[in-house]
This record gives sequence, C-alpha cells and structure tokens, in this order.
Amino acid sequence: MNIIDGFVAVFRAMQSLKNSEAREPGRHASAASAGIMILLLLGAGSVRAATADGTLITNVACMTYGSIMSNCNFTATYCVTATVLVVNPNIQINKSASPSIECSGSTVTFCIWVANASAYTSAFNVHVIDIIPGSAGVMAYIQGQNNWVTGTAGATVTLGYGAQPPWNGFLYQQWAAECPAGQTGPYGLRWVVSLIGPGKSALLCWKASIL
Repeated sequence: MNIIDGFVAVFRAMQSLKNSEAREPGRHASAASAGIMILLLLGAGSVRAATADGTLITNVACMTYGSIMSNCNFTATYCVTATVLVVNPNIQINKSASPSIECSGSTVTFCIWVANASAYTSAFNVHVIDIIPGSAGVMAYIQGQNNWVTGTAGATVTLGYGAQPPWNGFLYQQWAAECPAGQTGPYGLRWVVSLIGPGKSALLCWKASIL
C-alpha cells in the first residue's frame, strides 16, 4: 500500500466508524488511534519496483556436441552469457512541520522532501499530494510556496490543488494553479515534479495558519 492509498483507506474506515459510534461506543476511539498509527507509519516511506534498482540479471546459454566416429571420441561444451542491468527510480518521501507545537493564530510551515535514491536512472512526472489538515475552520492556506528541485537540469514544479473528499487517486477535481489564500480543508495541494535525477531531490514547502 502506498501513502495515497493509505490516506484513502484510513479516511473511509474513520467514516464507517463514525456511523457506528452510536451503536457501539468505545470502538470508535480505539479504532481512531489505530488509524492514526497507520498514517504515522505511512508518513515516511519509499516506492520501489519489484526488482531492485541495480540488479544484474545474468542469462547463460550452453551447447554441447560430440563426435560419432569410432576413432574420434570427444564432446565439447561452449557457453555464452548476456546480462541485463535493472534500473528503476527509487523514490523516497518524508514530511516535517515547523514548529511542531503551536497555538491558534500562528503559522505552521509544512515541508515535503522527495528524493530519488537510484544511482542509475531518473524519475519522471512525480506527483505529490498533501491534504490541508482538518476540516473547514482548522487551518487556512497561506499563499507563497518555497519549492525547488536540486541538481536536476530542466526540472520544473507545477502547482495545483483540488477538492477532497471524495478523492480517487489523481482523478479528483484539480485546478492547475496555486491554492487560493484562506482555503481550508478538506482540500488537497498537488505538485508535479517533471524530473528528479539519480541521487537528486525536491523540496516542497507550504504554510497555513491555525484558526
């Protein structure tokens, strides 16, 4: 499960538990804690292909032949080898909040770090989505982001935002522009990083005020 599917699964589970709270009080609180733990585990992670980046696949073909003449009894074997080097992007993601303890009326900066740990190949069209925390009336978006892609010539970052929920992967309603000032949740912020080279990274930072 990747982080996007994780957010969707936890959100749906929390909605289901909310509907059953009246029937079974007590389950909601414990399950909510479990949901929070899942999100914490998904907060930092990586995305890899099935076969590891840098794996060398070796294929060997052999042939054997011999003589059928009575005075020339021998066999010979020859082998040939072909190799394939597997190169996959190895995208890793982490997120921070600064400060991590703050009061109402203050500003919090969220930064998302996306890195390509592959030593061989680039990652293209990397989509990153972050959800403005809480429902309406919890946090308000502040315009003016600090985004960069380090060490990758020609790389660009395209901003966007969209309504959430319902949220169906990258198919939810999107606008290719920066989120309006004062926007509250539930809304998603979207970035598309065109290129992250081997061993390179991108940093995506945005701010919100606590209402």
